[in-house]
Amino acid sequence: MMWRKMKRMWKTYGRIVILAILFTTAYSKKHDEDTATANSKSGSSTENTTDYRLSGDVVPLEYFIHLKPNISLTNSTFTGTVGIPAIVKKTTSEIVLHAEAIEIDNVSVFCINKRTGASKKLNVLNVTKIEQYQFLNIRIHSLIARGTHIRIEMSYNGPIYDNVSLGLFKSAYKVKNETRYMLATHVAPTIARMVFPCFDEPSFKAFFHLSVDVPQNYNAISNMPVKRITNKRTFEFERTPPMSTYLFALVVSEFQSLSNNNGSHVFKAWSNPDRVDQLSYPLSVLTKAIEFFETHLKVPYALPKLDIVAIPDYIAVAMENWGLCHYRESWMLYDPEVTSITRKRIIRNAVTHELSHQWFGNLVTPQRWDVLWLSEAFGAYFESHAYEDALAPWNLDGQFVVNEMQPSFEGDAKLSTPSVVRPVYSSDEIIAIFDEVVYIKGASLVRMLEKVLGQEMFYGALRRYLVNNKFSSGTPEKMHCAIEEELKYNNYKLGTTAAELLSSWTLQPGFPVVDVHFTGDVATLKQKRFLIKSTENTTEESTWVIPINWATKSHPDFSDTTKINWLTKNQTTVRINNASKDWVVINIQRTGYYRVNYGVKMWKRIIKALKSTDYQTIHEINRASVIDDLFNLARVGAVEYDLVLSGTQYLAQETNFIPWQAALKGFNYLKKRLTGHPEIYNQFKSHVLSLIEPIYQKLGFDDIKGESLLDAHLRELILQWSCTLDNNKCVNESLNRFQKLQQNSSYRVPPNQQSIVYCMAVKHGSSRIWDYLWQKFEKSNSGAEQLTILSALACSENPTDLERLLLKAIDLNSGIRKHDIDNVFEYIIEASTIGVQAAMDFIGNHYTELQEYITDESSAFIALDKIAGYLPTEDLVKKFDKFIQYNKEKLVNIIEEVQGFLENSIYELNWYKKYAPKISKPLTNIQSS
Repeated sequence: MMWRKMKRMWKTYGRIVILAILFTTAYSKKHDEDTATANSKSGSSTENTTDYRLSGDVVPLEYFIHLKPNISLTNSTFTGTVGIPAIVKKTTSEIVLHAEAIEIDNVSVFCINKRTGASKKLNVLNVTKIEQYQFLNIRIHSLIARGTHIRIEMSYNGPIYDNVSLGLFKSAYKVKNETRYMLATHVAPTIARMVFPCFDEPSFKAFFHLSVDVPQNYNAISNMPVKRITNKRTFEFERTPPMSTYLFALVVSEFQSLSNNNGSHVFKAWSNPDRVDQLSYPLSVLTKAIEFFETHLKVPYALPKLDIVAIPDYIAVAMENWGLCHYRESWMLYDPEVTSITRKRIIRNAVTHELSHQWFGNLVTPQRWDVLWLSEAFGAYFESHAYEDALAPWNLDGQFVVNEMQPSFEGDAKLSTPSVVRPVYSSDEIIAIFDEVVYIKGASLVRMLEKVLGQEMFYGALRRYLVNNKFSSGTPEKMHCAIEEELKYNNYKLGTTAAELLSSWTLQPGFPVVDVHFTGDVATLKQKRFLIKSTENTTEESTWVIPINWATKSHPDFSDTTKINWLTKNQTTVRINNASKDWVVINIQRTGYYRVNYGVKMWKRIIKALKSTDYQTIHEINRASVIDDLFNLARVGAVEYDLVLSGTQYLAQETNFIPWQAALKGFNYLKKRLTGHPEIYNQFKSHVLSLIEPIYQKLGFDDIKGESLLDAHLRELILQWSCTLDNNKCVNESLNRFQKLQQNSSYRVPPNQQSIVYCMAVKHGSSRIWDYLWQKFEKSNSGAEQLTILSALACSENPTDLERLLLKAIDLNSGIRKHDIDNVFEYIIEASTIGVQAAMDFIGNHYTELQEYITDESSAFIALDKIAGYLPTEDLVKKFDKFIQYNKEKLVNIIEEVQGFLENSIYELNWYKKYAPKISKPLTNIQSS
């Protein structure tokens, strides 16, 4: 499941889904009022968290599901029947499975004679719901013996949701201004129970047989190909392989498709008929990604077909349902006329992420949700690494480091951050484990494994894991075993065991900083946990199994990451030739998931090398890592800011996207803290603009035919910063291009420049400019273009226009999708302190409307969290405090979290007071030199 991508995804999207599911689940219980309810399995309450798990006394073998949806304008519902052949593993008189938000009409249980096929109906005493665990408890009159085959049959009915994309839901879209509806499912991770009664845990794999009644002119697609369509428009699908319930999928629509096949599989991409011309790129990504996985893993794709579908309203961004992947439109559809290079990469990554799950997650499924990383860490890794050889100009590995790995350090550097593997039982806990730690830290650990083993053994180990466990469940122990088998096959001595290596990173929270001090050619390496808040401390003596490798001035080999020394205890020493006089860079290509801090003397040697004409001798990932480590070490007081700012001076000659991305992320933290303090902010602005100017001049404003994708990417980034920091040339060029757009109907602003051109026009223009762009939003046929326009409209410094935008965001008829409301808040808050105030005012004045429109408090929660990170002055922090006190009653359900947001903003304000003088002084020295 795509729980991520981009900064917003991690800080925002995860919470949207978590809260939406929590509130939706609570809301849906009103549908169960007529169902008998028990407090627990035994009839009394319990706090034992293991009670959330099914006992395994009864195990499903197959599901025979028939669904009959009723698609109406309001109060859409569906009816269903399910037959579940199962086997009794332990003698019992109870059958316990999951059901939630559906009314059970009838329950029958039969004992099946496997030899003759004869069935005997058993006497069902009662059927009760256990709300706390979302269990359906079927009590039988007599004991059913171990080894008995049974069949459970049920009829039921339930709601089709149109307020949130969970369970079986409805989504509206327009074809030539005519409103149409489609149905789709989203049942991950614990929502299949809202579509059919089932054993809704990943280890309970079974075969699925699905049939669905479909209205005239509609088509249905599911995990498997259609077997036949009856005269009554019942679509019957072929049987699936054994799969987990959370991978069940169905789409009923009037969508159209583009198709392709590789001789053994049929691939199709589906969308709203008006957007079929935007399917070519995602279909090509699908085809290339499947070829990549089959070639590198040497494990064939397991199903006969694979469909990808762009769904108009989809809260989950993307989902890897086996054979039928779902995507939000703006994360799948690609129009080259309006889609930027950044959005193109996002689409590529989103499609690839879900396809990787066809192996990691679907073919081999994590046995329990607490080892989710065996699915999602590989999805997050491969989205940035699949078919890299075909897209070498992207430098996908470098982009992963600067876009994912390095930013994830910040969240993982908090004392409260959990470990990758942690016990989860309830639905709430299961939903919460889909977080940045599992995805990005997990992916970084997968990458570390690849760097340590080398590609050949890495893919060999993964191949063994998949082949040994296909159509079954995976565990960390099985992964460790596959790695050890591959090492043994290659007669390779790793220097540690797979279990020791991976467990040290997955079973404990956080990550280390390795302090390096030199005495001659001997380096003393010491590890300790890195924490981003200097006020936080821990007495834990955490140790990780850390891969140590290096390059030096005398031996600048950054290519071979497999030459490893291991730091397995608190401290060790290594001999590095010529370290007494050379620069030394530890952790080449950021092999390991850790920061490095050197003594001042070595830092100065490295910075001197970066400032030299031979700076490219140091690998671009390590140039990015040096800058990223410096910024973050200074943030906690481990190095001085004069060292950081001296290091950034080398950027005036840097031409590679990877280090620039890392540097500008570091500068962005300072920008947030220094905004609102004119004297030091102007110093900061001058420094950054002086570094940007050479690359701005080199790249220019326009794309160049035949240039690398990375250069186009870098230009987009540099223009964004230049204009935002008020570079007159950049601002004027943007305004001229927007004026040309207004005056010449045939002129198009190139996709990679649209974001900044539109933003500058709104920021420096009147409300008429705002209206012009809003009309453009309404006419747009591209979700990606609409997001670009929304971000530009948020650049306004007119509070009235910002309120207008927020009001439109909660207007069902405005064209802004519900899943984009949080984007609107983020765009406004990040644009300016005027936007911060506007967002705060809007939440205070329209809290009830916002809550009713979203059906929960998730958007307010997300926006307030974002606001708290953009309060650089004492005045704004006081306003936020006052806002909380004034709105305490409205915020009652999230007040504890909001108070935490306030505490964070106070911490950041105190950080500014402490470090501003330490930043101002070296800036003054640089600008006067």
